[in-house]
Amino acid sequence: MTGPAYRGALCHSSLAAIAADAVHGDRVLAAVDPRHLVVIRTASKLAWIPAVALDDLMAAYLDEAGGAGYLDFWRRYTLGSVDSPLFGALFNGALRIFGRSPAGLLKWIGRAWEVTTHEYGHIEVDTDPEVVVIRVLDIPAAGRRPTVPLSTQASVIGVIEFTDRVPLVTAETADFTHTGAYTITARWE
Repeated sequence: MTGPAYRGALCHSSLAAIAADAVHGDRVLAAVDPRHLVVIRTASKLAWIPAVALDDLMAAYLDEAGGAGYLDFWRRYTLGSVDSPLFGALFNGALRIFGRSPAGLLKWIGRAWEVTTHEYGHIEVDTDPEVVVIRVLDIPAAGRRPTVPLSTQASVIGVIEFTDRVPLVTAETADFTHTGAYTITARWE
């Protein structure tokens, strides 16, 4: 596979979560090019699926649910992923090493990115016990959609909530469409 892509397992689980959404699911699925849905449904969980398929699905969800609804969807998706085949082993490994520390668990967000994306930029993480700064860099032009930083922000919120802390998470996206980079800053109470 060449070009930006997502792991099939991520696409499958995202599609399943949207299809199960009683409020928005049907309208989101109706708004997406059916060819994208076929590509996701027929690919193996280990396959690389062209990024446009999931990106278009997530854009349709954002259009339907709005920013707050989108953030909530991905926050819940992240919380539900801690036991999934794709993220479970990674998450359990982080728990064994760092415990339920938000800073410790967020150190591994770059690993989750590496497992789920191909030619879709990379992540740098700076941590200390009270703040984590996540820089996402080199997102290709076709992937510079509002859903990308929102998904990262919501995932960080979900990880912090998993630790029974109150998340205080901001996103700096002002130059994202031009540079392919954004920053998520995470604190918690």
